[in-house]
Amino acid sequence: FDAAQTPADADMGFLAEALRLRPGTLVTNNPEGRFAAHGGLATKLIENAPWDDYFGPGSPLDHLCQMSGGVLRLGADTNTTTLLHWAEYIAPLPSKRRVRRHRCVLGPDGPVVRTIECLDDNKGIVDFAGRDYFRVILEDYLSDGRGRSGLVGRAHSQLIDAQDFVEFGVQWMMRSFGSPGSREA
Repeated sequence: FDAAQTPADADMGFLAEALRLRPGTLVTNNPEGRFAAHGGLATKLIENAPWDDYFGPGSPLDHLCQMSGGVLRLGADTNTTTLLHWAEYIAPLPSKRRVRRHRCVLGPDGPVVRTIECLDDNKGIVDFAGRDYFRVILEDYLSDGRGRSGLVGRAHSQLIDAQDFVEFGVQWMMRSFGSPGSREA
């Protein structure tokens, strides 16, 4: 992985790669929790991004909430709101699934293998009856009258206040995952 050369993951969509390639865009150096930012607040948004727990404290997601930012979802699947990973970190739950990954990255003297430890952002921090709880949280948030929905071009889109969505996500997780017997089916 070379932050300056490695394309954005295709699962992130065309806009992620278009932003990465735009002159003046800053990109974090983590192959697992990669962020790009452009504009006057870009440095503040991605500065000191952590290597481990890259969606946790000090992450661009944390900074986005501290900066009273928002998320514009342009035609994205309802299970793809990365901001909910920050909610997973701050939700005071009894146990959360963690993972350790090893990635080959470009270091100052050539390729090195780095170990990355974080909450499980692939399978989720808990099992949830085979369902994608990110999708359920977003749908519940929007059905509660929060955020704004509409078309941007031909894309069904949502504009979401970052901090409000994270707080909603934390409360939802506490209700749903707060104790072993409370997991919804």
